[in-house]
Amino acid sequence: MSGVKRLADLVAQDRSAQLKLLDVIGRRWAPRVLWELRGGALGFAELRIRCDSMSTSVLSARLRELVDVDLVVVDDFGSWELTDRGLAVGTALDAATNTALDAATNTALDAATNTAL
Repeated sequence: MSGVKRLADLVAQDRSAQLKLLDVIGRRWAPRVLWELRGGALGFAELRIRCDSMSTSVLSARLRELVDVDLVVVDDFGSWELTDRGLAVGTALDAATNTALDAATNTALDAATNTAL
């Protein structure tokens, strides 16, 4: 196998992994699970409560999917926690949330200013 072919295969694998990660993060409840775990490890029951009592089957499915893309692990005590990769994704989600909040605030201020004029 040539070096170019091997490089092409690595790029394709990396792209596939990126797309899988985006797919998992985009699934219903996945961002919420990541959000709730950003403060530290939680047991399944506590995590479920913090996620507005989502069904156990959905929570189990999301946790399995998040484990598959190396965002979440089970610690030695049976609690769920973010991996380093999960923490990095959480930081990105925090930045996106802050951007959305800033945009909403600016839109509200613009609307208030335009109404006052």
